[in-house]
Amino acid sequence: MKQNIFAHNLTYHAKVRQRTLVLIRWIALTGQIITLGVVGFIFKYSLPLTWCLVVIGASIIVNIAATYHLPARGWLNNHQVALYLVFDLLQLAILLYLTGGLYNPFALLILAPVIISATVLSRQTTLRLGSLALIIVILLAFIHHPLPWSPSFFSDQSLFHLPRLFVLGLAVALIVSIIFITLYIISVVEEARKVSEALQMAELSLDRERHFSALGAQAAAAAHALASPLSTISVIARDMMHDVPPQSPLYEDVSLLLGQTQRCSKILAELVSKKELNKQNIDFEQSFNNLPLVEIIKLAAEPYYQKNIEYNIEDKAQLLALIPASPEIIHGLGTLIQNAFQFALKKINIFIVLEKNIISVIIQDDGPGFIPYILDQLGSPYLTDRTYAREENYQSMGLGIFIAQTLLERTGAQLVFSNQHDPKKGAEVKIIWALDDLVRE
Repeated sequence: MKQNIFAHNLTYHAKVRQRTLVLIRWIALTGQIITLGVVGFIFKYSLPLTWCLVVIGASIIVNIAATYHLPARGWLNNHQVALYLVFDLLQLAILLYLTGGLYNPFALLILAPVIISATVLSRQTTLRLGSLALIIVILLAFIHHPLPWSPSFFSDQSLFHLPRLFVLGLAVALIVSIIFITLYIISVVEEARKVSEALQMAELSLDRERHFSALGAQAAAAAHALASPLSTISVIARDMMHDVPPQSPLYEDVSLLLGQTQRCSKILAELVSKKELNKQNIDFEQSFNNLPLVEIIKLAAEPYYQKNIEYNIEDKAQLLALIPASPEIIHGLGTLIQNAFQFALKKINIFIVLEKNIISVIIQDDGPGFIPYILDQLGSPYLTDRTYAREENYQSMGLGIFIAQTLLERTGAQLVFSNQHDPKKGAEVKIIWALDDLVRE
C-alpha cells in the first residue's frame, strides 16, 4: 500500500481515563490504611505509624487534587500517566522503607506500577519507570527501618531477621521479575497496538471501497432513472428539428437542444456500460452485486493497470456461477494485484483454478520475489515485503498485504505466499476459497 493512501502516525499516545487512575489509587490507599490498622492496632506491632500516616495522607491529598484538577472522564496523555505512576511508586517505596524494606511481604507491589506502565504507556516511558523501580529495589535491600514484629512469635525479640543472602536473593528475584515482566508485556502490547492500528487502516480502506461502490451504484441508478425522460426529450427535439425551418431563429436553439440531449445520453451510457458485462448479458441490478470471478478480478485490477507491464488473466476454472462483488473481495484482490504491479518487471499472470470444491486465484509476477526469511511473517502489520520495487519512488508502510489478508479472510479465503520455483520468476500469491463459501446461489 502506498504511503500517500493512508495518513498514519506511529507515535503512541496513552489512552487512560483520569477517573481510572484515581479509582485505583483510592483502592490502594484503602488497602494501605487497613494494613496499618491491622498491624498496629490488632497485632500491636511497633511501627512508625505517624510517618506512615503522613505518607498516606500526602497521597490522599494528591488524589483529591487530581479529582478536581481534571474532569473525571478526561483522558490523560503519556506524560501525565507517567507522573501518576512515578508518584505511586515513590509513595510505596517510602512506606516500604518505613516498614521493613524487602522484608515486607508487600514489597511485591513494586511490580504494579511497572506492569501498568508497560500496558498503557510508551516503551521509553516504561523503561524509565522500570529503571526507577530497580533503583528502589536495590536501595530497599540495604536501607530501611526494621520490619515490625511481635515478641510472641517464634522468639522473645521484637525484630524479625532473615539471612542477608535471602534478602539479596529476594532483591535479585524482584529485579529479574521487573525486567522480564516489563520486556514481555512491552513486546505483547506493542504487537497488539500494531495489529489494532493496522485493523483500523483495514477498516478505513474497506469503508473507502464501500463508499466508492455506493457512489457507483447511485450513479448507475440515477442514469437508469434519467434514461427514460431523456429519451422523451430527444424524440421531441428531433420532431422539432423537422418542423422548424432552417431559416427560423429557433432552429439553432433546437439543434443545440438535440446535441446536448445526445451528449447527456452518451454520458449516461458510459455510467452504466460495462463492455465485458454487456457481452455476457448480465442483469443490470446483478452487475453491481454478483459477477463472474474473472470480471471481479478485472474490476479489482483496473485502477492499477500499467501499460508497460504485460497483464494476463487465464480462467482455467470457467466458473459459470456468479460471485458476490463485495468490497472485501474487490479491495483485497486489488491490493495484491497493485503489489504485483509495483514489483513486476515485465509481466503479471493471474490464474483462476478449480480443483474439486476449491477455487483458487493465483497472482504471479516476474519481480524480485519475497524475501525468503520473512515469508513466514507475511501478513503481519508494518512488515515490508520486498527488497525493492520497480518504481523508484516506492514507499511501503507494510500494511498492504495485512489489509488484503484481513479483508479476504472475512470472505472465508486463505492466503499462501511463496516464491516461484525458478528464482527468476518472482513472487506468487495464492488465494483459496471453498467453492460453497464463495458462490452465491
